[in-house]
Amino acid sequence: MTETSKTQKLVSRAVLPNDFEFEKREKVGKSQINVALHAKEAIRVRAFTDAELSSLSGISVKEKQDYKEFCQRNNKFEGIFLPQLKKDAVLSISQLAELDFIQDIIESRKRLIHQKHRNVSLDQFKKRIGEFAGKNENKDVLPLIDLDARNLHERVLLRNKVEFLIESEFKEITVIFRGRKGYREVWSDILPRLAETMDEVYVLGVPTRIDGKFAPMIYAFLMGATKVAHKRNITGGGKITVRLLEQDWSLVEQQRASKGLGNYSGTDRQSIMNNIGRKDNQYYFSKWDFIVQANELANQFLIVEDLLKVPVLQKAVSHFS
Repeated sequence: MTETSKTQKLVSRAVLPNDFEFEKREKVGKSQINVALHAKEAIRVRAFTDAELSSLSGISVKEKQDYKEFCQRNNKFEGIFLPQLKKDAVLSISQLAELDFIQDIIESRKRLIHQKHRNVSLDQFKKRIGEFAGKNENKDVLPLIDLDARNLHERVLLRNKVEFLIESEFKEITVIFRGRKGYREVWSDILPRLAETMDEVYVLGVPTRIDGKFAPMIYAFLMGATKVAHKRNITGGGKITVRLLEQDWSLVEQQRASKGLGNYSGTDRQSIMNNIGRKDNQYYFSKWDFIVQANELANQFLIVEDLLKVPVLQKAVSHFS
């Protein structure tokens, strides 16, 4: 594990709920679990198929309406629209314009600056940033970069883009998560640099784990992220395993889990689970409880700057080293 930045400021961190997690909360059907979160933003993740992406102009009006309704339903949060695309997706100019159109709503000030593909040249990157920022002067614009840099040339290109954003005095940036395996050098090079210079480093598209090890979100936090959010997983049938988040960011089966740090109007999560009864509802609740517990951990335990020295996180540090 490479150490994160050594600035002399305290860092505030949050886990942002996405539409999938809101859906699971609603499926439980208990108003008691609609507790306040420390997070200020919520993510509308839209996983586009190839067919949907190719016909984006025909569905963008509906997509925009869906996003507006998402923001209206969750109006205590600032919405962020995140299209979930294939790793090597290449967008046309018209598709890029449609994505800009979808996220251009009055219900949210946040705007992501998407690029045609992950390896656009530095000049193309600069041009797109400048044009988008010029059209959205009164909005909170967040440049977006992808950690999917697979060789030295791509890593140098990515670093040059980051340095351009720093020189341009951007204070917020969005990063698409990539697993540490195969991208360790990118994480070690890019995230600490961003943590040194940016007020907010959003790491979005974080996968969820089902094998009971450590939540990948803690890796993003350890490397310098300030705000993180899950990707939208494609789920199918199969055995349901309910796992709950612990204070060391491990995922533990319900029978071995604690009562949790966060609670629901004075009721702990194990009591809620027992009252829910049905296995599928327990699974839905566990997805929402992850967000509740993770925000409590981020708010209470992760305020300190250097997470590598936090005793409760040493198992996670060792796991990701």
